[in-house]
Amino acid sequence: MGLRLLSTAGAGAGTAKQLVSISHMIKNHLFTFFVWGTFGGSTVTVEISPDGTNWFPVTGLSWTVLDVKNAEFRALQVRGVVTGGAGQSINMEMV
Repeated sequence: MGLRLLSTAGAGAGTAKQLVSISHMIKNHLFTFFVWGTFGGSTVTVEISPDGTNWFPVTGLSWTVLDVKNAEFRALQVRGVVTGGAGQSINMEMV
């Protein structure tokens, strides 16, 4: 089972999810992101954070339609972000 980052979401940032503890930061982490739903002209991105306060976009992770993408990164927290559009109902699962 994956980590649900967005569930029938509209515009805005999803709830931050804790990924790993500091002791696991030295390991490589490959993640697959599944994004689907009604986009309504929106763009969906992924942001990561080392501290839960400062957020950074992950290069190459941007969707405007249903798609699957892989990314490798290390971070303590992750969240999905929906911008623009109207009438969205977007889901994002990370495994």
